[in-house]
Amino acid sequence: MRRGFAAAPHIVALLAFLSPAAQAQTTVECATANSDGSYTVPADWALKPSGLAAGAKFRLLFVTSGTRNPQATGIATYNTYVQTSAKAGHSAITDSCGNLFKVVGSTSAVDARANTSTRSSDTDASIWWLTGAKAADNYADFYDGSWDSYAGKTESGNADPGDSFVWTGSNADGTRHATEHLGASGLVRAGNLGGSPSMSLTGNPNADPFHFYALSPVFSVASPPVPHVSVERKAATGASIVEGTSAVFTFTADWTGTRTTALKVVYAVVDELDTPLKGWNHFVPSANRGVQTIDIPAAGSVDLTVPTQADGTDLAGEIKVAMLGWGSDDAVTERYTTQRTRAGERCTRAARPSPARTTGCS
Repeated sequence: MRRGFAAAPHIVALLAFLSPAAQAQTTVECATANSDGSYTVPADWALKPSGLAAGAKFRLLFVTSGTRNPQATGIATYNTYVQTSAKAGHSAITDSCGNLFKVVGSTSAVDARANTSTRSSDTDASIWWLTGAKAADNYADFYDGSWDSYAGKTESGNADPGDSFVWTGSNADGTRHATEHLGASGLVRAGNLGGSPSMSLTGNPNADPFHFYALSPVFSVASPPVPHVSVERKAATGASIVEGTSAVFTFTADWTGTRTTALKVVYAVVDELDTPLKGWNHFVPSANRGVQTIDIPAAGSVDLTVPTQADGTDLAGEIKVAMLGWGSDDAVTERYTTQRTRAGERCTRAARPSPARTTGCS
């Protein structure tokens, strides 16, 4: 027997529920700086170090996979070199951000501290190897002669090449070496890659090709976006359906803030008869009933199609789609949200339904 369904209210409580969602590799544009010179990144950015809360400031450090000599006298040559590496490296680094990386190096005219804006008067931040561990808690820690981690990373986030030296032309505190700065005609100061002292170990002939350290601009972690999630019967489904066809529901997430990955929603599908009947057959297939999950894209909505099947009765019934909650790859927060939403397909019993038409529904 075929049955028609029309929309009728069904109220369900929406409770906060965190469930892992697939992490997508996202990018950030460094177009407009904040008042403190930092650039805001979303909480789900692929390169945000784990555990940093909203508002935390950090910088990314890498060692170039390529090498060159330190004979150029101008700092711009070395900045361009590391920026080219940054833009060719990790896919989450856009050109606009890659162009803001600076070499951790000193020439006769400029200190590494000034070139990288890591002076005590600059906006402080923790420093992390790109895709790796924390190198320093802040700028003072960065220049104290001992880093928290020597497990260096290249511009692609791979393990450092393991060579012994990195050109810096600097003292341990980030000031230029008096005679062995970048561009010096004889020996140039190099740091120890993979150990201490990382900034200033020894002088080496300026014809040698070594690596360079590169430091990103300051990034500031944005507050996680807050979703408002709803589910409604899709208008295109019409006022009723015929048993054996499908009902369609639309899940939508409206965001407060910017999000770049999908939101995983947990929901349940239940089919019920208006009049209880012992031993009745479900009119929604078993594979489509019960607790399920669906991913809502970062922008937009997604449709859920619920098929129906003949159940051998002519009793009216109802399909209920109840949202149980949502989750993401964000760290669990103390934010819990309760909402109310509605979604359903329902109708009255048809006196003489025919396969060719839908019943009159209220």
